[in-house]
Amino acid sequence: MNLRVLQFGVDDVARAIEQPQAMPTEGWAWIDITAGPDDTERILEFAERFGLDAMAVRDAIADTDLLKVDNFGETVLDVFDNRNEELNELALKAAPGFLAEITAVRADLAALRKSVHPQREALDILRRTSSPVLTEAGRRRFSDVFDTASRAAQGVEAARTAQLVGAVVEISATPLRTIAGSVARRH
Repeated sequence: MNLRVLQFGVDDVARAIEQPQAMPTEGWAWIDITAGPDDTERILEFAERFGLDAMAVRDAIADTDLLKVDNFGETVLDVFDNRNEELNELALKAAPGFLAEITAVRADLAALRKSVHPQREALDILRRTSSPVLTEAGRRRFSDVFDTASRAAQGVEAARTAQLVGAVVEISATPLRTIAGSVARRH
């Protein structure tokens, strides 16, 4: 196992630490470990001594691809799909609170969009970077997460468009209901 630790002080100047015994108390450290499959025990000892995050160490030791399909149960988009069905029922019944409901959902979708789109853009940069800090496997992982974020962004846009169309239909139908009510009262 080959170990190199660089300590960056408050002046952002890197200093090599020859025999590191603990994490530096000032600034931050860059730890570079080159190891083989037989060095796992030594890496774990080093990680424990330095107080490194166990998940980060595990990811560094076991270079495995992440699952392509995850089941997170009911997602935010599922909730919006269900809400969309409820709004369609309100529209068909010409419920008086429909416009208020659709306006609330549109506001929620706009907030979600403001969260999802920047994440997607950041992931796009990470998956296309040529930085030597990120391995090819890391870029593939960011690419997978980017794909998921892109699908989420597309779902938000589709839901937002559906809500806008629903609002237009509701607004267009209001004068027709007024006319139909007026005709019904005459007969």
